Amino acid sequence: MKKFLLSIAASLCVCAWSADATSPRVFETGKVFGKGVPLADAPMRAMAATLEDGLLYVGGRDLRVFDTRENPLRPRLVGKLSGVLNPRQIVVQKGIAYISAREAGMWIVDFRNLAAPKILSRYDCLGLGTGIDVAGDVCFLGQTGNGVEFTDVSDPATPRHSRRQKTSESQSVVYHNGYVYSGEWNKGELTVIRADDMKEVAIQKVVKLHGNGDGVWVQGNYLYCATGRNAVNQPGLKPDNYQGNGLEIFDISNPADPRRVSRVELEHGFSKPMDMWIPRACGNLVFSAQTYSGLYVTDVTDKQHPKVLDRWIPRDPKRPSTANRPGFSVTTLAIGNGVVYAVGPDFGVTVLPVREACVEKTEHGALPRNASWRLPYTAPETFHQWQPPAPWRGLAQCVALNGDICYAACGNAGLFVLQVTQEGFRQIGRLPAKDVFGCAVHGGHLYTAEGICGWAVYRLDGPAQFHEVARLEAINGTPQIARDVWVYSDKWAIFSNRRQNHLFDIAELTAPKYILSVQDSPGWDRYMCPDLLGGRWLVCNSPFKHIEWVDLEAQPPQKRKIADVKPLANTSLCAYGDQALVTAILAESQAPTRWGYAVITPGKDGPWTFSTLPSKSARGGIPRYNGKILASAHRNGFISVWDLRSIEKPIALQTFQFTSIIGIPVFHGDRLVVPGGYSGVLLQKAPCLP
Repeated sequence: MKKFLLSIAASLCVCAWSADATSPRVFETGKVFGKGVPLADAPMRAMAATLEDGLLYVGGRDLRVFDTRENPLRPRLVGKLSGVLNPRQIVVQKGIAYISAREAGMWIVDFRNLAAPKILSRYDCLGLGTGIDVAGDVCFLGQTGNGVEFTDVSDPATPRHSRRQKTSESQSVVYHNGYVYSGEWNKGELTVIRADDMKEVAIQKVVKLHGNGDGVWVQGNYLYCATGRNAVNQPGLKPDNYQGNGLEIFDISNPADPRRVSRVELEHGFSKPMDMWIPRACGNLVFSAQTYSGLYVTDVTDKQHPKVLDRWIPRDPKRPSTANRPGFSVTTLAIGNGVVYAVGPDFGVTVLPVREACVEKTEHGALPRNASWRLPYTAPETFHQWQPPAPWRGLAQCVALNGDICYAACGNAGLFVLQVTQEGFRQIGRLPAKDVFGCAVHGGHLYTAEGICGWAVYRLDGPAQFHEVARLEAINGTPQIARDVWVYSDKWAIFSNRRQNHLFDIAELTAPKYILSVQDSPGWDRYMCPDLLGGRWLVCNSPFKHIEWVDLEAQPPQKRKIADVKPLANTSLCAYGDQALVTAILAESQAPTRWGYAVITPGKDGPWTFSTLPSKSARGGIPRYNGKILASAHRNGFISVWDLRSIEKPIALQTFQFTSIIGIPVFHGDRLVVPGGYSGVLLQKAPCLP
């Protein structure tokens, strides 16, 4: 799975383009890019950029807008806005900026008054917000393993979920004339989705690419796909071969059926932590940002025989140039008149003179219909279903039980208080907070993760009577998007932004003390063990890296990494007595197979007790165990349930398929309570065990 931060640039036009246009001159290889000049006032850690109506939008530590109309080589700062965290890709439509932001979801910002820009909304999407495009009243948001989400943005202040289309791993998207084209990372694919009507969205075709799929761009009847990292669909190559860099050209005269025309191979190589590949076109030139490989320009006058003309690399003065990492990473670009703006977190924005560059008008063609339509999410017949009442359409992400009282964090719809009954749920209250994404109950207090409002603690004067006693809006002075919370005792809690889990001493609720952080990886899911092991061990996994133990009895608490156990992105762990049960570890030296589960002793290096579950439905998932039953939840919408009273002989009980993505279930006795995404909160009608 892709582990990276991503950004995008888009352009609107002032110059005409024709599919039959000829090259304005005979290009000289190595002489396309002029001498680059740093853009003054560019934001720190610049990642995202786009250009609309002569205005260059750049996202980094803050959002900044530059006027390029008077002199594209010397853009002038005309607008600035703080508070938009983690921008990755930007598109702008009629002065409204739509910004994908990985763990932070999507921001919508009003720049129609440059003197006073304002945040209209932050939308909590289904997964990691990566690729983004907007056409009319529909926003298309690529979200790695969760596919592409379709959102009604007819009112940008209150975006509404419509539906999603599952794909293998969407990284970048572009809408054109009724179709969405999605670059898929892990499998190296291009997915073609019919999207002219929100009532009838469907995949039309999946095309294999040479490398890991990423950036996509449409120009006339041609689609350009930038690929990177590994050649994934070529036999005889090892998985990490770093031979995926390239540009692929497709004829989309029939938009539902792209036909490959050619491919350009670019210099092979790869380096961490950045990896993103973004193409943009003007006239007969295609510019592609290739992360650490730099910025390329390709002549596509002859689509069957494209030719690489030039390459620009922002050199790192503190690091020697290597084949895998010749310089700083270029994360995106935007094309102006006579200029290309190269963007990267380590160098900001560099203005590159390119005589042939011009701003092209990008037409979406026929716009999608029925933006306000919503897929009717249902529940399996074996579950009771509760959904937030109108007008809320929240995404149920987390539930916490206190006896028969269920606290349900429903994202942008807030938190609801439900009474568990034999017939399902009865709503008895609602927390007056706009956004709630995670929750926990401990010691007569409700702990909540409330997005841009931080983490809060409420004294419960009754099941639905809340009295706020504490709030944490920043960690070590840095604003956070609060996504999750775990409370282990009167002293210890984890406050999480999903990318990192921060341990706090909460003995004094009004003055919590930061101790340390665990996990540093993209927040594909929730990776904390919900219980202390042996009363002292906190445990978490960092996908593709290691398991981390924290000994809370040490003074101060000590963190330790177990490097030879590498959980995957769709796996996690839970308590199994005083040990940890880890699903689907990848530890070649310890395990005879890739898939299964391991029981690990806290703080020990091994050897592990490793077993397999005799069903593909058990592969991976976020596990929870109540002493008898193991429920393994997969975010994409299914739960496998096992009788684990004998760990040597697990018995498959049931597998449940849901219509929405789901959160992590909890047990009410032997019944599952499931935060069912847009299906609402679900309660199993009968116990898992007979």
